[in-house]
Amino acid sequence: MKGAIKSLVKNDYVVSVICKILGVVVAVAYSALLARYLGPSIKGEIAYITGIVSIFSIVLTIGVHQAYPYYKKRDTIGDVKHYFMNAVLLLFGIYSIISLAICIFCIKNSVLIICILLSLISAYKRIVSYVYLVEAGGKRNVTMLVIHIVQVVYILILFLTTESNFLLGISVVAFQDVVLAVVYTKKIRFRFGIKYLKGNFLVKLVAYGIVPMISLLASTLNYRIDILMLRGFNNITIASVGIYSVGVAIAEEVLLIPEAIKEILLSKLAKGANDEAVATVMRLCFPICLLMFAGLACCGWWLINIFYGEAYLEAYPVLVITMIGVTAIMFYKMIATYNIVNKKQNFNLIVLLSSITVNVIANFILIPRLNIAGAAIATVISYIYCAVVFLMYFSRRSGIKIRNMVFMTRQDILTLKNLFSNKKKTI
Repeated sequence: MKGAIKSLVKNDYVVSVICKILGVVVAVAYSALLARYLGPSIKGEIAYITGIVSIFSIVLTIGVHQAYPYYKKRDTIGDVKHYFMNAVLLLFGIYSIISLAICIFCIKNSVLIICILLSLISAYKRIVSYVYLVEAGGKRNVTMLVIHIVQVVYILILFLTTESNFLLGISVVAFQDVVLAVVYTKKIRFRFGIKYLKGNFLVKLVAYGIVPMISLLASTLNYRIDILMLRGFNNITIASVGIYSVGVAIAEEVLLIPEAIKEILLSKLAKGANDEAVATVMRLCFPICLLMFAGLACCGWWLINIFYGEAYLEAYPVLVITMIGVTAIMFYKMIATYNIVNKKQNFNLIVLLSSITVNVIANFILIPRLNIAGAAIATVISYIYCAVVFLMYFSRRSGIKIRNMVFMTRQDILTLKNLFSNKKKTI
């Protein structure tokens, strides 16, 4: 028994999944407290700003973090981490100077200043989080879980002691990114020094990362274009945007466990894992997504009513509709990770741009007719399109049949059994 437990604890996939399961609980607690604290209207304003920040932060990274697994895989000396982090600090030093100048020039535009500062923090956190993931694998998820718990405590204190307002809502959003950025930077344990500053290395990182950055930007737009577009329709109130954001946020919890497995897959791909490993992970993740889909579809109305309150009950149809697409998009996430590590990111970009086009057209058609439910349906259409195209591509490239990427095999059952035994074999 002790041997089985020890084997589980040492398995990166198991540790990551356990952390994400706990993370779902923490995320729901955080989301519910924040929604109740802010109310639908302020929640809608915060959702709109965080949507903008998520896009700007991706642009600021220039995709340099996407290059890290590629150079890590080819690092024979073991010092690429030091060169990489020094290049990142140089880049963000330049950003900080430019941001300060813009903030001084636009001192009266508080929303713009908030977006700039949050984008800068979020971009740096995104990079160091990615580096720490590649370096430490499942340990990053443990760190993230602890910080999320601290964030829940913070919002609980605000909930019990203050009246809600816009700036306090922004402080909650910034809290997590600031703390994670500091913690990850410390845990990466890199050497800082002029000898590790190489301009040509930064140029190489940017050259590699620009296409993955555009792909990630396209992916984020595919996730967030609905919230950004909702603000432009006369039949949609800011409170409706807040309600919609709650439904989407709960639906995206379906992806937390596959996301955890994908993160460990990234670490293993950087160390040489093959095509079959990607297919195995997808086969194992799909039934997990379906089970979570079924659970949220059955219990979602009560969950929203109990945790979020009656003001957010209109989020339930959005939740159920969006979960269909979220379950499908899991396949894209796995295959896109494979493409990035193997320097095939151009395909990601092409498909994502076409998926955004589908999403935008569907939103223009459906939102005026179906309100926030129309935005959810548009999202599902674009997600399914994206998933189908990526599955067909990966099948052609790897020679693995689509059914062997979707449905579990007998060998998968044995793999799961190995996770609960002393055997060394893992995915």
